[in-house]
Amino acid sequence: MADLKLIYRFFKRRFLIPKIFSANEDYFPEAKFLALSTDYQANYRHRHIESQLSIGRKNVLKALKEKGSNILEMILLAGDLPPTLVEGFFHRIIGEALLSEYFAAPFMMTSERTGVSLFHRELDISKNVLVERLQGRQNLEPSDIFQLIDESVSRYARPIKDEIDFVRDIVDVHSKNKSPLIKEYPELAKRLKDIVGGDYQVEGGQIYFAFRKGRKVQRIALYIASSAVKSQLDMSFYIKHLAKKGDILLMDEPEQYLHPVNQRKMARLFVQLIKAGIKVLVTTHSDYLIKELNNLIMLSNEFEDRSQIMKKYKYTEEEVLDKSKVKVYVAEKKTLVAASIDDTGIEARRVHKR
Repeated sequence: MADLKLIYRFFKRRFLIPKIFSANEDYFPEAKFLALSTDYQANYRHRHIESQLSIGRKNVLKALKEKGSNILEMILLAGDLPPTLVEGFFHRIIGEALLSEYFAAPFMMTSERTGVSLFHRELDISKNVLVERLQGRQNLEPSDIFQLIDESVSRYARPIKDEIDFVRDIVDVHSKNKSPLIKEYPELAKRLKDIVGGDYQVEGGQIYFAFRKGRKVQRIALYIASSAVKSQLDMSFYIKHLAKKGDILLMDEPEQYLHPVNQRKMARLFVQLIKAGIKVLVTTHSDYLIKELNNLIMLSNEFEDRSQIMKKYKYTEEEVLDKSKVKVYVAEKKTLVAASIDDTGIEARRVHKR
């Protein structure tokens, strides 16, 4: 049995919450890490686990568990590794083994995603810091090199660092796979293409954006594409190449750089993702997005002219939203206040700024 209270105490003791946000320990004095239930039973006997940690091209740690076995092997492939490196790998594997069926696999799209898509190579300063440190050292032992690698981590908050890593790996890793989600719901690719007006392509180690102009398909490098195209890069590659049922998609300001028409299309995409098994958590300032969600909630009711309205505005049953599947909170008075939801949609709250 996985003791979730013990995990909470570990997070609090190790100050991992401030570390995740790359902030001072005193910045989150009242922050808590809480799980919704403490009766979760971890059963990983049926799971196959195989993972490796590499430094450059050399594998230094390996974890292996055969399906049907209760034994999880941790194999040290290189000596003189810093304890923090080994400890971090150990915690990640144990977390995957015991808690992957309890906690949804997260994919976060930050509000900085447009800049990350354009400047990820410049933002990924860890390797530059490492090179500078190595140039200033002589007669380094292997353990010293590993220690420098461990120290030369990104200075960004964890969500931004993860986004940089994701974009960096699009060409060599992510673009070569087709996601379990898109295999089962290929229509999602069409919805993504409709929102940005084209498609992303990988060729020759570069990312391009292809779109139709008249009868011809044109292709441009990502760095000269519009901000709207850049802002949806992560979403497209996540859904088409990585997403699976049970994931949670966290997105800050999905309306970023999108025309109001496309903001409404984004709301409809969210409903399709929810029905495909993806949990969706967004923060937004967009009235267009909220109003479209209200439209989709109202369409879940039977009323006169419903079929005509759906036909006129090209709604499908896959886009109809059950109000019981939605929770909304409004930032107010330094906290989050739940908004009521009925058959007409989400309650409009007037927030008084102070």
